Amino acid sequence: MRRWIVRPLEDMTDKERRFAHALALSAALYLILYLVLSPWYVEDAAISFSYARHVTEGYGFVAFPGGERVEGFSNPSWTLLLVAWDTVGVTPWVAAKLMGALFGLMTIYLVGDLLWEKAAPDTPVEALALGPLCLAVCPQFLIWNASGLENSLVNLLMAWSLWAVLQRHRSAWHACALGLLAMTRPEAPLFCAII
Repeated sequence: MRRWIVRPLEDMTDKERRFAHALALSAALYLILYLVLSPWYVEDAAISFSYARHVTEGYGFVAFPGGERVEGFSNPSWTLLLVAWDTVGVTPWVAAKLMGALFGLMTIYLVGDLLWEKAAPDTPVEALALGPLCLAVCPQFLIWNASGLENSLVNLLMAWSLWAVLQRHRSAWHACALGLLAMTRPEAPLFCAII
């Protein structure tokens, strides 16, 4: 999996180099389009932001200070990540955008690596590059990753889990990915069962 990040280009075959360039192009396109959408939020994201902020401020999991302690959000792992960011001084509003960008890039990378590994050896680079490229410019992928909601985390954890299963690379990290996925959305345990 690390072959596209840590290996120097001169150590790669021509086909690997062309695919690495295609992955980089996909990542660049994703970031450019993501930045265009970055000022926009879905209003539901404010629920997670509010809970995360109130936990950090010491009020606990409440919608407003002094309110009843109740789980009023449906994305515990995302909200806890926002709490972690807020604890180190990054507001949930900014953290959601940073994670959306990073998790989207990581998903594109995992999809590309999986295509590289599982495709027939004679598959043209152009065909392999279509997966990451199409994902990078997919409106639904971009819009929901930039929304401030947990979609980018769901995408990443599903891609990571699928990658681990298809690579037969099952480990504690794979179990961790599935566990986090199960806690990210109400329907996510079904995704875990399928994977």
